[in-house]
Amino acid sequence: VGSGKAISPYDDLVKSEALKYGLDWRLITSQMYQESRFNPKARSFAGAQGLLQVMPRTGRQFGYSNLTRPENGVAAGVAYMDWLEQRF
Repeated sequence: VGSGKAISPYDDLVKSEALKYGLDWRLITSQMYQESRFNPKARSFAGAQGLLQVMPRTGRQFGYSNLTRPENGVAAGVAYMDWLEQRF
């Protein structure tokens, strides 16, 4: 992707959330594509929801519900990715 070109419809949202944790927004956007193909209503057979396929219980642990709402799903997913990075 060249300079200035969008990767997804959610780039601004991801950039904003990634900045809070010092994470690379492009990595998160790549993960989002793998998890949901940029479909905010995606649900897995196991129950994961939203753009970053967060389990509802995990979302609640970070203070988020309604994970199919892009703002909530991305915020929960980025918070969880940061938690994982800190843990491992």
